[in-house]
Amino acid sequence: MMTAFMIGSFGFNTAAAEDAPAKIIIPLSFPREHNTPMRAGPTLTKPEALSGNIIIGISKRPTAEEIEGGRYLAEYFIDDTPIANTKGVNSGGILSFDIAVNTGAYSNGPHKLIVNFWDEKGSSAIGMRDIIISNPDITGR
Repeated sequence: MMTAFMIGSFGFNTAAAEDAPAKIIIPLSFPREHNTPMRAGPTLTKPEALSGNIIIGISKRPTAEEIEGGRYLAEYFIDDTPIANTKGVNSGGILSFDIAVNTGAYSNGPHKLIVNFWDEKGSSAIGMRDIIISNPDITGR
């Protein structure tokens, strides 16, 4: 089992330096009121091939007051396996629900990243994103 921890910043970035982790964002889908116009769904993207340390984040960016109040909870899964949960981190004004994951703990091939985003005072959401884990062969074959 791997260890997950929270780190800061939002947005999708590929690694700027060779040893910097790649970042992947999971778009959240919130329910809509029955009489509101239909919103466009998240854009489907080609599964990202990832290996090593990655950062997983969500598209929601709560305010500092909302995080301080413990209003939100993000639960992360790879396939159906829980990997982490956080009520968010407010560190020096940086608000984050990001987690760090090492793909070495998972088998190569297609996987689904899933996040349940709970809001005690409003609509909860879910997000999913397909990925391909492509860890290097360390056996030397």
